[in-house]
Amino acid sequence: MLVLGLGAGTAKAAGLKVIPAPIKQQGDPQNLYIVDLGLEPLTGAWLGDNVTFKALPGVDYSTIWQTPTGPSSPTKSWATDISNVTAGDIPNYSPPTPIPFGDITFTYADFTVPEYNNLSSISDRPLGRFTVITADLFPFLPPGYSFEVDWVANLHVLENGVWKAETFTGRVTFSIVPEPASIVMLGVAAAGLPALLYANRRRRAA
Repeated sequence: MLVLGLGAGTAKAAGLKVIPAPIKQQGDPQNLYIVDLGLEPLTGAWLGDNVTFKALPGVDYSTIWQTPTGPSSPTKSWATDISNVTAGDIPNYSPPTPIPFGDITFTYADFTVPEYNNLSSISDRPLGRFTVITADLFPFLPPGYSFEVDWVANLHVLENGVWKAETFTGRVTFSIVPEPASIVMLGVAAAGLPALLYANRRRRAA
């Protein structure tokens, strides 16, 4: 989570909050990136405002995504664009393995402005959950694997009673954690290890 603050006495809030979920591996595998986005107080998403995740591994022009949808979602209308697709190696991974990298931009496409215009507001406003499914087939990434991605957000902020366009930047870390079933299996394996070692010792002694 990134918080951009100003000095005391200003009437301006932080901007955008980016909260990543753990990477989920799908199928062969593809990878699922999930982020929850939210607005800090006195920050608004106006028509055309956007958030871009830069050089996201595994993203090319065939990438699938999902923006907030349905009646219970905080916001509903988002356009999505993929650009600047290049090639490179999976970050923090050996041996070097080439995959595509691309920018993915989510642009607010609704005339209903999710904003805070009450100077006393201290709560964040959620924009919803955004999902990206990588297009390229990754090798299985090890538990604890992680990489960082830069983001850029063009939003509006309320300053001295006037809404102004402003650009925010930050960095988010995506990481893999073991699925609950994997954790259970690791626990079972660890519990069985002493008995296995004891049996091996007895066989050697016989």
